Amino acid sequence: MGCYEVLALLGAGGMGEVYRARDTRLKRDVALKILPSDFINDPQRMMRFEREAQLLAALNHPSIASIYGLEESSGTRALVMELVEGPTLAERIRQGPLPLEEALLLARQIAVALEYAHERGIIHRDLKPANIKLARDGGVKVLDFGLAKALFDESSAADVSSSPTFSDAATRAGIILGTAAYMSPEQARGKAVDRRVDVWSFGCVLFEMLTGKPAFVGETVSDTLAAVLTKEPESERLPPETPPAVRRLLERCLQKDLKKRLQAIGDARIEIEDSVAGKDSAGAPGVSENAEQRRPSRWFGPAAAIGAGLFLTVVAGLMVFLVRGRTSRTPTWTADMIPGPNVAFGPRISPDGHILAFQAMIGNLTQVAVASPDTGNWTLLTHDRQHGFVNEISWAPDGSKLYYDRFTAVPIGIYSVPALGGEERLVLENAGTPEALPDGSLLVIHRDPDGRWRINHYWPDLQRLEPLSGWVSIDTTIALRVFPDGKEAAFYGMASRTEATAQLYALDVATGKTRRLLTSAPRLTYNEGYPIAAVPDGRSVLVDTPEGELHRIVAVPRSGSGRVQTVLTLTSPPWYMDTAKDGTLYVDMMDRPHEILRYPVSGGVPEVIGHADTFVMAGQYMEPVQASNGLLLLDSSFSGRRRMLIGKPGGDFFPLLDTREESAGPANSLANNEVALVVGSENDAQVVIASVAEGRMIRRLQGTKGKHIVSLAASSDSKTLYFAAEGFIWSIPVSDGTPLK
Repeated sequence: MGCYEVLALLGAGGMGEVYRARDTRLKRDVALKILPSDFINDPQRMMRFEREAQLLAALNHPSIASIYGLEESSGTRALVMELVEGPTLAERIRQGPLPLEEALLLARQIAVALEYAHERGIIHRDLKPANIKLARDGGVKVLDFGLAKALFDESSAADVSSSPTFSDAATRAGIILGTAAYMSPEQARGKAVDRRVDVWSFGCVLFEMLTGKPAFVGETVSDTLAAVLTKEPESERLPPETPPAVRRLLERCLQKDLKKRLQAIGDARIEIEDSVAGKDSAGAPGVSENAEQRRPSRWFGPAAAIGAGLFLTVVAGLMVFLVRGRTSRTPTWTADMIPGPNVAFGPRISPDGHILAFQAMIGNLTQVAVASPDTGNWTLLTHDRQHGFVNEISWAPDGSKLYYDRFTAVPIGIYSVPALGGEERLVLENAGTPEALPDGSLLVIHRDPDGRWRINHYWPDLQRLEPLSGWVSIDTTIALRVFPDGKEAAFYGMASRTEATAQLYALDVATGKTRRLLTSAPRLTYNEGYPIAAVPDGRSVLVDTPEGELHRIVAVPRSGSGRVQTVLTLTSPPWYMDTAKDGTLYVDMMDRPHEILRYPVSGGVPEVIGHADTFVMAGQYMEPVQASNGLLLLDSSFSGRRRMLIGKPGGDFFPLLDTREESAGPANSLANNEVALVVGSENDAQVVIASVAEGRMIRRLQGTKGKHIVSLAASSDSKTLYFAAEGFIWSIPVSDGTPLK
């Protein structure tokens, strides 16, 4: 088959036959999974499979069998996969229960593999001992990751008989019963599934490793499924030496109620690692950790870099809110976190409400991704890393494709990509912020002759660009949203070339005329987003109105008159919002943990040497400061009050000063383990000199009181401080005195 010499049949199942083959080009043995003929003859299923296979091929983990590619020859198609030598876990269990130490070490590796895939939006769906290989080096290889979804359409999930292991190809009772025993209750009922289906299957596998018998079993498929739905595992079959923590873990993994089930496989990994390390509260015998190091479970995408190695990171989680009881005076909201990449923002729901597009931070660059709000499964649609980051996304009216822009410092251009994946196409150069209208045309921003970014009406088919009376700033997220009828758009910007302050306007698409919707727009903090979203009935627009640490989402009447109503209040600032026709509100919520990074002068990967998991507003962080004894200062915020922390590189950080006053940057290192920093707030703020070693204030510089200090520096002899305030550079003796311009 092509360059592959087929050597022997390895096995057959509901997802096709598997052969051992020799890659004659690379001189290696591989596994060929021959796809079923009825599957190959369905173009739509084949196209979807190829898209899923591309996503699965991106998995690169030592405990996951790799996918090398697709091969076609004489009408036969095969998936080329890594050939893993050794028995399956099912074959090992047939010899009897595994010793506790061996079972926990294998379970930990399985959990690590699942955690890696879940973080990338991939669910296994068919985890079982037969899909786990025991490699010769003592490790595990999880096989067939995500192929259940790739081979069998989600739309057929409502019928259990269409499951890969219940298809016509899987007629042997052993295959059917073996798979049914690991199905979660929601799978058995044909409901939509998310990553918690793998948590259930993981619990089944761990139970079977420890007991030698499946957790759920019956004489027929129906009996097995009935056991899954109605019975509990026989916990008395577990070995007596099973640690209480492992027993609790199994109980949580095998909860039939999704809300009570363990929510993330990473939590299972942690429980197993604690048991392996002998940390169980019951004093169960611990086993030694294997040599594999724990993989960091968190990764960050920088939003802005200030100074040498200080990153402000934006970790935005996509939340979905659904209003209940619309006739009540005070609506009640329920919210769910949508699974996806660790850094995700900019939600835009499809016209039919079934697919959510968003910006995913991949390799420190935003790309267009889509997800199912119901299952949380997601995939990337764009992969271009040469033309900047994605900043705004908009659906075509028929849902067939998405428009998006790419930025560097300014908009590079507007592109489109099919909603099912495909080639990225340039639509308009030197433009950004596409917002699709019902007739297929776009509202975009384009630079005018004065160098300002102006709203334009653009017809892609005619390549016609018509300027409208609206200008926006590109310093932050660009607030431009079309009302459902397509006649008007709301935007935050200026209505004329001479207007200096941005306001909330409605823009008539046909005439280009504007009218103000609010008498005064909410005050924005530097680099904060300005999320807006049109309400589905088209009568109002939702905007964010910051109030201290809180963010009120209010509905502003489209007419420009009437009462502004509060919809809900958020505790973290959002960047983007969008609404669905059924009243669902999609919103991202930001978190900016403050980090200090150390870069090798010779280049390479930076090291995180300081971290504070507290929100710091953009524009309020400071450059890194290291005291003469090597300790680091780290600006943070707690309960709305700024607080200066101190700590060793790579260690924990604690408050520098024991004071009720706010302490913050800018700061600067001085001789004798002293530092200068700002204490107090607003008109009472002033520079103080503090002892790092003793953690106390030495003196206050009264000459700096009441000045809004934005930067601070010290002379090389530590006798003079220089600070920027009120548009001037000032100097003052470290011993205090009258500041000089």
